[in-house]
Amino acid sequence: MQQLIIPGYIKLCLPKSYDKMENFTSYNHHSIPRENNILVRAGFCPIQEYSPIDFIMRNLVGDNLGNMLFAYGVMNMLWTKNTSIAQIYDKLHYTDEDINVINSNYDAFVMPMADAFRPTFIPQLKSYTSLIQKLKIPVIVIGIGLRTTYEPKFCINTDLDNAVCQFVKSVLDHSSKLGLRGEITGTYLKKLGFKEERDYIPIGCPSLYTYGNNIATKELLDYDRLKQGKLVFNANSRAQYLFGEYIKGINSFILNTIREIPNHYFIQQLTSELKEIYLGKLYTNRVKVASVLPVNEMQKMLKSDKVKCFLDVPSWVNFCKDADLFIGNRFHGAAAAILAGSPHLFLPFDGRTRELSEFHHITSISPYDLKRGKQLIDYLSTLDFYSFEKHLNNTFENYIDFLNSNRLDHIFNVQKNYKFGESFMEKQVPITVKPISCMESLSYFERVIRLLSCLPYVFHKAISTVSR
Repeated sequence: MQQLIIPGYIKLCLPKSYDKMENFTSYNHHSIPRENNILVRAGFCPIQEYSPIDFIMRNLVGDNLGNMLFAYGVMNMLWTKNTSIAQIYDKLHYTDEDINVINSNYDAFVMPMADAFRPTFIPQLKSYTSLIQKLKIPVIVIGIGLRTTYEPKFCINTDLDNAVCQFVKSVLDHSSKLGLRGEITGTYLKKLGFKEERDYIPIGCPSLYTYGNNIATKELLDYDRLKQGKLVFNANSRAQYLFGEYIKGINSFILNTIREIPNHYFIQQLTSELKEIYLGKLYTNRVKVASVLPVNEMQKMLKSDKVKCFLDVPSWVNFCKDADLFIGNRFHGAAAAILAGSPHLFLPFDGRTRELSEFHHITSISPYDLKRGKQLIDYLSTLDFYSFEKHLNNTFENYIDFLNSNRLDHIFNVQKNYKFGESFMEKQVPITVKPISCMESLSYFERVIRLLSCLPYVFHKAISTVSR
């Protein structure tokens, strides 16, 4: 840590790096020697506590707090008494020293992924390909997918196709097969010449296996009682610009639903949204923050502390445990509610969200079936709110087979029915008591304390502006 003195005798400790993790962050969780040392693609360590400023300044989750869930799910599964876990996050260049450290100290490199097959991720794919080709240890990719429209268009994109081909080939040189998000990504790889079962299998998202196959969805209330219950929702503010064909109707349906159920909470995921909640006008006076809610409704929710962000997975899941319904179109926000056992209604709008909801049999309404003028009550009797749970044993066994085929040790080998807080890893995870409170909801004294905690961020931004 470096010390910074600000006039007024305020001392602040600033992290060494604001935009990336150190190359390797290893946290040994037992004093006994470990049989396996695994390096995991992740920007955070689940047993370390982070502040909002850590997430804002160091970008631990690639601009989206939802990214915590799939990496967390993989680490919770692989974290056993015989395994040591370390983390490394995306870099555009891996040095010879990086490669030597990995080859010398780790038995496997495990890569939890999301929609990495997309044009904007080509530089990272190329960087990982170059790294993997020089590694001498197994490399296992878990949950990778294609970013595409709801009706997939497998158009030729030479740059992306070449980058994906080289990446997949390098991984297959180091493992038995890749684990994909779903059938849409499988169809894409098939078009590139790869073969299902031999080269890849759909496994879904590892976030939904965080607690194995031990999830029970609680009973959905009848409509009259549901209107008096607790609703948790999310909505994708970026999607309205990228997928306007479907998203307008979906967001309108979400808005109508929350107006039917007054006791609702808006869970946001983007780092920019965390800044809005944590920094308030300090941030929003300078930046226009996109939202699916009208400005007056958003301001009202912020003042009443009904907008939430979470900095760890257990707190997020715990908050959803007493929710009577989740509704939304951000997948990992839905995953948190599903892990909590809450009745859920997911609204897929693109190929990413579609293949995941179809693979996991998540209760959902397609954009084609979402009719204008219809309300939540019009769909309740037609939906199966226990579909995910009914198929979980099959999807989970498929996931376990995938891990076994790649010779990865996992907690399910020794602890079959672990629950929330009972795994080797979660017994050491610091659970935040509350989500982040909105700046606008705080008292004057609490705002002063919050502002003092924000000074490193403000000062760093000022230095960055001057240096440019």
